[in-house]
Amino acid sequence: PISNHATTATSKVNQKIMADIEAPTKESHDGGGADTEEEAMSDAPEVDVQLARNIITRALLILDAGAATIFLASFAGFVDPAQWTLTLASSLGVSLWGVLLLLSGYAFWKNRRTNLNGLLAWTRNLSISLGLFTSLLTATLMALGAFMSCGPHWTWLGPFYHFTGFITALLCLLVWCLLPRLVRPYVSSSLEESRHTRPVRPWVAILLIFGTFVAPLCILWILAWYFTADPNLDVSEFPDFKMSPYKQPFPEGETTFAFQGNFGKFSHRYSYSYDFMRPCGSPILASRSGGVFYVEDRHDGNVWTKSDYANNYILIYHDDGEASYYHHLQQGSAMVKEGDQVEQGDPIALVGNVGRSSGPHIHFEVYYLYSNIPVSFQDVSSKVAGIPRALHFYKSGNGP
Repeated sequence: PISNHATTATSKVNQKIMADIEAPTKESHDGGGADTEEEAMSDAPEVDVQLARNIITRALLILDAGAATIFLASFAGFVDPAQWTLTLASSLGVSLWGVLLLLSGYAFWKNRRTNLNGLLAWTRNLSISLGLFTSLLTATLMALGAFMSCGPHWTWLGPFYHFTGFITALLCLLVWCLLPRLVRPYVSSSLEESRHTRPVRPWVAILLIFGTFVAPLCILWILAWYFTADPNLDVSEFPDFKMSPYKQPFPEGETTFAFQGNFGKFSHRYSYSYDFMRPCGSPILASRSGGVFYVEDRHDGNVWTKSDYANNYILIYHDDGEASYYHHLQQGSAMVKEGDQVEQGDPIALVGNVGRSSGPHIHFEVYYLYSNIPVSFQDVSSKVAGIPRALHFYKSGNGP
């Protein structure tokens, strides 16, 4: 009996010890322990969460820098409301980039008032939707609208829209692709799994950047080259540029973009002629000495404003029977009259955007006995045999 009582007492003690051991475990399972659900969601230290928010803030600042630059530059296009293509491009620039700045500002305001997932989703959506769309629109249509105008800021606003738009598009893509990968290491345990928190796979990022940035840029310039250049030009048809009496029809020392060359499919399909892009109001110089035979500068308007394409031009005859034409003059800008003698380098008119013209430029060509003939310039590089090629820059040597 004594042995039985001892065994029973020992058993009760063991049960008590086991109960004391199991009690905390049960309490923790019932929600009373330290590892509650709320604490599990805040495993990431507060300093890491703040670092993640700072990364997103810097991404927004990158977008804001591009947006603010284009937004402010667009106000330069409102100086001449008569140039409606430039005004339209500038209006789009102010409105679209202004909206992006407002939405980005809203994201800054949300920074301290929303969870990390919401802030991350908002920033990525802003960059890939409105940011990317507006950037590509700026690089193409808005740049084209500026190029086609005669406004005083034509020389820089068109190229600015084109190149800044594509650079901003690339920044938007990089923000969208890299942001989850940059943020996730700091707060991986506190981020709810979603499409905005999963890192973008490298091949997806490469395809996306190629499809929305590289491909459009390449296609745009390939099309420009296809419609404005003639890769099969027979150089042997052209006179030796060293013996050529012609120089480029714009001031000495100035560099100009040759938009279209001989037999360009855009508008030179059947002619030896050149389009030198020049700002409206800049001087046109006599490419060669001769006598002024005909002057027409009464017309205004172009393909965007009228249908008859009435053009302004000056025709100058030369001693050997050749005749040089200068087209798209600004209305009322002729500085010579019929019968005048001009020397090479003399100003004869101002650049305009008149007639069958989609942007300000000098259209230059030479005829002999009513036939259009090839012409080279003595002030163009020997690398191209004195023949300006489309989509290249050339410096003039035409001076007094």
